[in-house]
Amino acid sequence: MSSLPNSSSSTDEPAELTAESTLSVPPEAEALTVTTDPPAARDTESPFARILSRHHDVRLQMSCELGGTAMRLRALLALTQGSVVVVDSPVGEDLRLRLNGVPFGHADVMVADSKVLLRLTEMCDGA
Repeated sequence: MSSLPNSSSSTDEPAELTAESTLSVPPEAEALTVTTDPPAARDTESPFARILSRHHDVRLQMSCELGGTAMRLRALLALTQGSVVVVDSPVGEDLRLRLNGVPFGHADVMVADSKVLLRLTEMCDGA
C-alpha cells in the first residue's frame, strides 16, 4: 500500500519517513464519496439548546439587587438596627437581576395580593 523507505526490511523497527517518502492511495479509495441524509427537524436547533434541554430541572438561584455602596469596616461595624444606608441607585431605577451571581437582566417591582413581584424589563447576556 505504501512505498516507504525500509518497507521491505524484515526488522521490527518502524520505517523512517523522509521528504521523499510517498504514500499510495488505492484507486477504490479515491472514488469513495460520503453522503448524508438531510437533517431531521429536531436537528435544526443548536447543539447548545439540545444539551440544555436535558437539564431543565437544574435549580438556579435568582437574586435582585437594589443598589450598592462602598463603606469602610468602621462604618459597617457602627451599623445598628434602624441605621440608614444610602445606595447608588436613583429612585425608580430597575432592579438588577442575577442568576447564580451572574447579571442577566433588569426588572421593576410590583405588588399584588400582598406579594412582591418582579416584572422583567430587559434581558442581557451577562452585562
